[in-house]
Amino acid sequence: MIGKDHMQKLIQTHINKYQGTSINYTAFVNVFNDYIDKNLPDQAKSIKSRMDWETWVHSPGTPYSHGIILDFTTKDLNKTRGLAN
Repeated sequence: MIGKDHMQKLIQTHINKYQGTSINYTAFVNVFNDYIDKNLPDQAKSIKSRMDWETWVHSPGTPYSHGIILDFTTKDLNKTRGLAN
């Protein structure tokens, strides 16, 4: 939704702000909204309207059941699996 580069910067902003502390998801939501307002002002309203935090956080099921596909496959993982076989 915001692209890889912005996501990397958003996560770094979040880590820098809250490192060494305990937080809940609303802290991330606040950092997300602030980041979007500051760095993507022309798209901020559209991006924020597409974020369904309640579903992501409170609904049952895995990310797959909400249409989100996570793929953590890397070249190193494939090499390791090849060596194991």
